[in-house]
Amino acid sequence: QRRELAEKLFTNVLALSLQMYGCRVIQKAIEVVDLDQKIKMVIELDGHVMRCVRDQNGNHVVQKCIECVPEENIEFIISTFFGQVVILSTHPYGCRVIQRVLEHCHNPDTQSK
Repeated sequence: QRRELAEKLFTNVLALSLQMYGCRVIQKAIEVVDLDQKIKMVIELDGHVMRCVRDQNGNHVVQKCIECVPEENIEFIISTFFGQVVILSTHPYGCRVIQRVLEHCHNPDTQSK
């Protein structure tokens, strides 16, 4: 049933992530669905990461991606922050995302950047 529900979310991940109640559904899905579906959901955010980070709802989805998806599958998210760390660290929502990176991303290259 979870797989079937997740299938219904595909192609709508970005729109739901930016919506007050939809972001909660996407966060929960990222927590509980199988890894292959998590990866498929997260890829839908490619090219829209900073938009989500700066959004009051979307930032929670990005945080959940960092918490629940292996680092090697969210490199496009992490690389978006390179060169932006100071700006994000002083942003009301961006600071939360940077905190999640520091907590969950253990690759030395990621940490050094």
